[in-house]
Amino acid sequence: MIELEEIRKTDFYLYRMPTLFAENKANKCFAKISNGIISYQLAWQSDLLKPIVLNIKQEIYCIGIDQYFCVIDFTRINILLNLKLMYNFYDVKIFQDWIFVICELEIIKINKDNLNIEDEFGLPDFFEKMDFENNLIKIKCLNNNYITL
Repeated sequence: MIELEEIRKTDFYLYRMPTLFAENKANKCFAKISNGIISYQLAWQSDLLKPIVLNIKQEIYCIGIDQYFCVIDFTRINILLNLKLMYNFYDVKIFQDWIFVICELEIIKINKDNLNIEDEFGLPDFFEKMDFENNLIKIKCLNNNYITL
């Protein structure tokens, strides 16, 4: 069971664990994510938002918040992918063999098996929702702009 626990800023500097997202002076929130054996720490700016954590496969999870997204492995201490995003992170979805990192003005398509970035799609307006219908991916943006992948 993976647990995300908020910690104090002072603890962030005291703990000796891998850091997922580099701390900067604007960060207000601090946490550790753990499976009870292996732990990582992270920091972010948005005090109104919580990181989104999603299981990709056994003991491999992705985490997104602010302009950060990463994939971590809890079977061994390993950060498999760590991205600094150009736009604010909104959500992450898995569809078939793909991980879709959803940002306010962009969607990044990542291969679920090898974690290679396969494509990046610029959005015409701010993201609203993503639907999966058969083998099609429909993205709705503000002002009723639609994209089909």
